[in-house]
Amino acid sequence: MQSFVEALFRMPTDQAALRALLVDLQQRALSGRMPIILPEKHGGYQRIDGAPCHTWPEIFIQLSGSGTFTCDEEVLTVHPGEVMVMPPGTPHAEQLGALSKRSPELPQQLVMMCQQYRCVIMPVQAGRGGRPNAVSYYALQEPDHGMSTTQCIEALTQRWSHCDDHLRGPLMGALLANVLIHVDSLLQQDSGLSPEGEGRGDFVRRCRWLITGSLSDHRLSVAEIARRMGVSTDYCSHRYASLSGETLRHAMNRYRCRHAADLLRGSSLRIAAISWTCGYRDPAYFARIFRALYGCSPRAYRSQGAHV
Repeated sequence: MQSFVEALFRMPTDQAALRALLVDLQQRALSGRMPIILPEKHGGYQRIDGAPCHTWPEIFIQLSGSGTFTCDEEVLTVHPGEVMVMPPGTPHAEQLGALSKRSPELPQQLVMMCQQYRCVIMPVQAGRGGRPNAVSYYALQEPDHGMSTTQCIEALTQRWSHCDDHLRGPLMGALLANVLIHVDSLLQQDSGLSPEGEGRGDFVRRCRWLITGSLSDHRLSVAEIARRMGVSTDYCSHRYASLSGETLRHAMNRYRCRHAADLLRGSSLRIAAISWTCGYRDPAYFARIFRALYGCSPRAYRSQGAHV
């Protein structure tokens, strides 16, 4: 049985530490010391309860402990120094755990999530039941020209299945290093966002990043946001509304439907798949919420070329 070091990296606590970690990871990737794992079956946007799928790719770098991903019938585990690359449209449930019962290390990951026009970096650690909880957020604006983080990751995933075994390690390591170099360059150009403070703007921004980082998660609720914020549901709901002028529930629907509108404009996904991908279990309920916000049904929005 292969043994693993409990922790290879320290959780970054600020932007300088994050940049130092990215440089270390680049060097490890180029030297072939960061094994990469991809699900055998990916894409498809299957509807699986408890396993959200995103329209953007994600990278999970295990810092300490282990991360277990359930992708349909496939169960994959990453250990410290290993990387899980999750292609778009791949349903996955994730749980963080210790390598052993006596392990003193809190399971931790560095997650890179690509969204439209930005890359989000989230240091996460194990929460209740092994669910990943974000410690901080860095939202980085993608450049108007040149490669995006999504394109860098797609270059890796597209070559994965078309690469000879003896070339896969070095090539994938180089492509992963390219992703990390790109993200580091974004971090140099952007002050990022680390919503740890308790200022008025920080509270609202942190709630919004929790929403936008979990658009596909059907379990996301006002109570769940409050739990992740470390406050009571009533306090979270009232504070957000008083600071932002809208309810948390309205904010959740607004961000989810905005993402749905982008997909209706820019993809050929079925409306039922868009509903599921945007966090709505019931397409009819999604259609009602969308109509209330946009004045027409999702089908009409798409057929009219979004000129509504």
